[in-house]
This record gives sequence, C-alpha cells and structure tokens, in this order.
Amino acid sequence: LAARRPNDHIKLVKNPHFYDAANVKIDEVYFYPTSDEGAALKRYRAGELDTVERWPLTEHKWLLANIPSETRKYPGLRVLYTVFNTRKPPLNDRRVRLALAEAIDRAAIQKSVYFNVHGIEALSVLPPGMANVDLSAKVPWAGKTMEQRRTEARALLKAAGFGADNPLKLSYNFINRPDTKRNAIAMQAMWKQVGVEVQLEAKDFAIHYDLLKTANFELGEAGWIFDYNDAQSVLFLFQSSTDQLNYPGYKSPAYDDLMRKAENEKDAVARGKLLGQAAGLLLDDVAVGPTFFQFVRPLVKSHVLNWKHTPRGVNRTRWLDIKK
Repeated sequence: LAARRPNDHIKLVKNPHFYDAANVKIDEVYFYPTSDEGAALKRYRAGELDTVERWPLTEHKWLLANIPSETRKYPGLRVLYTVFNTRKPPLNDRRVRLALAEAIDRAAIQKSVYFNVHGIEALSVLPPGMANVDLSAKVPWAGKTMEQRRTEARALLKAAGFGADNPLKLSYNFINRPDTKRNAIAMQAMWKQVGVEVQLEAKDFAIHYDLLKTANFELGEAGWIFDYNDAQSVLFLFQSSTDQLNYPGYKSPAYDDLMRKAENEKDAVARGKLLGQAAGLLLDDVAVGPTFFQFVRPLVKSHVLNWKHTPRGVNRTRWLDIKK
C-alpha cells in the first residue's frame, strides 16, 4: 500500500520482496472508488480508467454497439434478494412474506427495468452451477403464472387480516442508485396491485447496510457475492448463530440442525443433500425472496491482458499485464 485517500483513490505498488516478483508485470495500480456508474463510464471512455467494475445498464445499447469486446457480461456466484424483517409483525407472518415475494414480477423487471442484461430470475438462493449441492429446491411460487400468484397473494393477505379496509403498509429500503431506484418503483407498483402500500426509502450504500445489520427496516434489498463455490458460503447467513449478517433475523431450529449436520458430514454427496434441504427450508419459510442471479459486468480495455471471467468477478493484478 503506497497511498490511501478516502473517497479518492488507493495506490498499490509491486512488492519487490514477493517470492514471484519477477513475474509480476504491473508495477503500480490505482483504485478509484465510486458509486456513480455513469461518471465511471465517462472516465473510462476518456481513457482515464483501464477497467470498471460495473457498467450502467441504461447504456447497454451504446456499449454493445460501440465497444462490444470491452463490454463483458457473464453469470457469477452472486444472488440478489428481498429481505423481510421477521422479528416483528406483520412480517413475522409467513403468509405476508409469501404474498409480498410472489407479487414481484421478476420477468417484467428483468425486461423493462434491467433490459435483459442484468442477470437471470432467481428461484433459489443457490445459483446454477453451484458445486456439490442438491439444487432441486425452488421458491413456493415457482411454475405459477403471475395471475395465479397475484390471486394467491391477495388471499394470503386477506387471511392475515389485510384488505381494502385495512391495507398493509410497509417501507422498502434500497441503495440509492439509478438502477435500484427504477427497480424499487416497479416493485412498489406490483405490491400495490395486491393491495399493499409501500413507501420507498433510498439510502447511501453504507447507511443502507447499517440499517439491515441493526434491524432498522421492514423490507429491504440485499445481495451476496459468494466467497467460494459452496452453498455454505451463503446459507450460513441465515443460521441463528449469525448475528448482523442475518438480516431477516431468521431463526429455525430445523434449519440450524441441517446446517450443523452438513458441517459435520464428510461425504460430499450426503453433505450436498443436507445443504439442499436447508436451502429448501429457507425458501419455504420465505425469510428472503430471491430476485436475480446478477451478472458480472465489467468494462475492460483491450490493452489489459489476461483478464478472466472469474465466478466472483475478481482479477488479481499479479496475473494481469498491460500491452505496450
């Protein structure tokens, strides 16, 4: 670490004492943090940046028409979901959580909000291609039409005591970005179709996740990038022993027991079945409502060599090079 200026940049330089320093091609690298994808794209087009972590969805047509080879998009080990704060009414009622989750028309959001370049609809918290786990468990609304889901959602809310004379009113917290704002507005309209009034609360990234960690929310957006290709990397979040990262406050002895058995199981196939059962229980309890398996979508200049499509979207500078 050669320099660090908060909210400005981080400068790293090659360590001459590294055992393989002779084969490290890049002498220094600058990281510029930003939450403004549009501004990052402008700097990239001006030649100020060699890579950008995530290109703005609203610019997909221009990017794919003008710099298609630099505009990357591929499935990664990451999942997005709606979090329900199960600690207090009315979201401690599974009927309410299920109604809210199945009322979201993910296919419509994918097409109209995310232009079909954001990811794929999630019917689980475990992405396709996840290794050594039973992936058969799906959300309760899988295979149903939106008409069926809306009808069921209204019936569930009525059974829980809500209706035209007593509408369910909640707030939804989301990160204040253009894409997530459009998504929040779309979900607000979809919830209104089943009689739910939702107030939108846009927050900066750090504030948003602090509210999730401290349980100061009702509904919220969240996501997880897997640390490694294993179901335990996301399922541990929902164990009773997990504190701040268990955003919904999910507590299930049966779930904890399955996770404990999986941790102690030595046989990979048996372990995968246990983790699959735990995922199924989590989905059936609707502690969260999976929404999308998000694509990794960086911009990479053609002179950056050895860039790989890694599941976590991480490319270590050690292996990169710059074409002279």
